[in-house]
Amino acid sequence: GLMNIAPDALEPQLEWLKIFIDGLMQRVLLEKQKGLGPMALKIRRWLDHHCDEKLRLSDLAKVLHLSNSRCSHLVKEELGESFQSAFASAKLKRTKALLVNTRMPMSEIATALCFADAYHFSHFFKKHTGQAPSKFRLSQV
Repeated sequence: GLMNIAPDALEPQLEWLKIFIDGLMQRVLLEKQKGLGPMALKIRRWLDHHCDEKLRLSDLAKVLHLSNSRCSHLVKEELGESFQSAFASAKLKRTKALLVNTRMPMSEIATALCFADAYHFSHFFKKHTGQAPSKFRLSQV
């Protein structure tokens, strides 16, 4: 039986199982994104439209006529991520578009997207992409 198997003999199977489950979860998330329902699309569009503002969950809650708590749960249910994460994704998408399609200096992009300054903007971008905004811009040419 299983009790007679040395623990280290199970290690490769456990590692494979972890990789398999992780891949499965990624696939489920991608499938969920593809078939976003009307509420998820409404939330995404709203975030995309307002990502150049200083937003809070309460702003979205007001638009949807929900309590902050219910709104938070709804975003997680519909998008599979937190409000903060979804907002950061929208902001990152807009940032990339500005970096690729304009010649705006970093300080102007920072201001346009409501970052405190160019340093905070750069830190945000690096955190989410692993590279500096200037490096990203150059790599897209």
